[in-house]
Amino acid sequence: MPSSDAQHSSNPPKKARLELRVSVEDKSLIQRAAFVAGLSQTDFILSCVKAHATKTLHAHEVMRLSEQDRNIFIDTFISPPEPNARLRKAAKRYLKRTSA
Repeated sequence: MPSSDAQHSSNPPKKARLELRVSVEDKSLIQRAAFVAGLSQTDFILSCVKAHATKTLHAHEVMRLSEQDRNIFIDTFISPPEPNARLRKAAKRYLKRTSA
């Protein structure tokens, strides 16, 4: 089992606090689930909340990025940029190789 020094070096000190009020039924459910998971109530709640927060933020970012990518694609499709010298050279090589 790691020493408390090892635990402190890998986990930053906890300085912020969250509090919440729950129904008696919810508290009982959380206590039972934490016990079954072998975690304290705090660790159980924190792990669940962090997992859900990460999933929520990821879903938001994926949707936002997909919308940005869609807009970039549409803009590029509607108004394509002029091909640069490297692209024109590659196109000439391609046409030369495929037309033979």
